[in-house]
Amino acid sequence: MRLADALDIIRERLITNSAQPQTLRVVETYRRKAAAADVVVPSLTKTLTMLMRTPETNDDSSIYNDFVLLEEQFQRVTAIAQAEREREDNRPAPKLKKEYKAQRDKDKAAR
Repeated sequence: MRLADALDIIRERLITNSAQPQTLRVVETYRRKAAAADVVVPSLTKTLTMLMRTPETNDDSSIYNDFVLLEEQFQRVTAIAQAEREREDNRPAPKLKKEYKAQRDKDKAAR
């Protein structure tokens, strides 16, 4: 995912959370810088972690609090998705037709 796109998504989520205007200004500042560079980031969570370590965030606790709230939401969504993947992986797979046929042949031979 491109950094500019990740920052756009973070900005939208902050607006949804009714974040402080200074928080939106910080994200917008970094988004403008990222638009000029074609940087790829691994995830939204990593991008948010980078934003939480900026000097502006360290100077203003309300900005930090907005980012922490968003981080908690990202972690909650990630945990739900991971639990869903685990449920899918642990779901028993249906038996193949070949297995049923082998069981029937085995039962016939036992008689």
